[in-house]
Amino acid sequence: MNVVQVTVMENIAVGTTVVRVTAHDRDIGDNAAVRYFLGASSQSVYGDVFSVDDITGDLVVSGQVDRERAAVYHVMVGARDGGPEPLVAEATVVIKVDDVNDNAPTATVNTLTASDTELASVPEDASPGTFVGHVIVRDPDRGASGRFNCSVVGDGASYFRLRRMFGAEYHIVTSSSLDREAQDSYQLGIECADGGRESLSSVKWLRVNVADINDNAPSFDQDVYTAEIYENNYNGKFVVQVRQLLQPCIRIICIFKIGKSRSLSR
Repeated sequence: MNVVQVTVMENIAVGTTVVRVTAHDRDIGDNAAVRYFLGASSQSVYGDVFSVDDITGDLVVSGQVDRERAAVYHVMVGARDGGPEPLVAEATVVIKVDDVNDNAPTATVNTLTASDTELASVPEDASPGTFVGHVIVRDPDRGASGRFNCSVVGDGASYFRLRRMFGAEYHIVTSSSLDREAQDSYQLGIECADGGRESLSSVKWLRVNVADINDNAPSFDQDVYTAEIYENNYNGKFVVQVRQLLQPCIRIICIFKIGKSRSLSR
């Protein structure tokens, strides 16, 4: 069996001739009239990518040549003469595909409670270096086009960073102290760019909620309240309204105490 080897670039244009195969028949007339076709297995597997001109024997690109689908294509081309009992010859075309940078790196984030998520949380008293999430990055291209670097972008870039664990894995960790009362959530972008000649990049967005801890005592808007009331007034008579500055009582439980003997809770 004849073997022909050629090399093409990934994503070569549809309609491009890859190679011309030629079969010779020393007979005459219809017995020498050769027609070309793809072998049955090649037609089944690669019929959406390659076709052959039955007259010229040109092997032509008819679909996407994707190196991530196959780095090497083995395409069998047959030649059949026109005799009453046709004779067939076969040749194998080995097509090697050179990679082009056509895939941006993509990131997936996993936390201790969820996989492939866009939401994470961290307590506001977390010390720098606290684990937030695990990032896995994939880029199916080869060489420099398949190598990448990632960084944190967005409003959380000053509070979170990436710690590289392995070639394609990172940990998201805190890089400075957090204060939920100042900011209760951050939008983190995990931006990854590959090393291709024309670099491709992508951003995976993650919302990080800052969980509250009880680190603030309530405070009043005044140190001293002054009010007047007539003696012998009835129970339930309005005297004065006291207000706290930290949060309204509808969001937390507030307990107000008068002296040491009476309390009122809401």
